[in-house]
Amino acid sequence: MVTGVQDLVVVSLILFGGTLIRSTFGFGDALFAMPLMSLVIGLSTATPVMGLVSLMIAVVALIPSRRHLDMAAVKRLLIGSMAGIPVGVLLLKRVDEQLLRTGLGGFVVVFGLYMLGSPRMPELRDHRWAF
Repeated sequence: MVTGVQDLVVVSLILFGGTLIRSTFGFGDALFAMPLMSLVIGLSTATPVMGLVSLMIAVVALIPSRRHLDMAAVKRLLIGSMAGIPVGVLLLKRVDEQLLRTGLGGFVVVFGLYMLGSPRMPELRDHRWAF
């Protein structure tokens, strides 16, 4: 929970940085902002804040290009989201916040080290595996 004006300013700056990363690269806002926000306002508050900010950014970015959507891909993403969101909420409610925060930090470090190795992505024979 935000406890003061300083926390609000820090969270706003973190969200600005995440939004800047997403605007530049097309993704990565939550990867940047979630670990930092969880240190300031806690994971149970940072999660919905990040979700709402990401949703707003996505809607604003979607409006100009809505006619070019691949609806089959959108359906697959929505199905995956509908399956994953309840699992995430359950974890957020049932697992200790410090354990989740440690796991989130470990994931970011391991993924960062993996990406430093410049992994080669396999060629997909069917585009449906991309999602």
